[in-house]
Amino acid sequence: MIDSVIRKRAEAAGVTLDAMYTEYVRATALKRMVLPSEVADAVLFLCRLNPTPSPARLSTSVRATGSELGNDSHD
Repeated sequence: MIDSVIRKRAEAAGVTLDAMYTEYVRATALKRMVLPSEVADAVLFLCRLNPTPSPARLSTSVRATGSELGNDSHD
């Protein structure tokens, strides 16, 4: 996907594909393009840091949010 974006920008700017690719890479912190598998690994890592809340914690959070919005069912 990003390859087609870089190609179109290179064509529009009248520069070579390599020159535009170099410009994109220069602007990144890693100084290289990341692979889709690296993005997937990062997402999995972050998901493990914050697992899905248990049903008990989820219902408590929903009740608190409803109360804060003035939707308290105890009126």
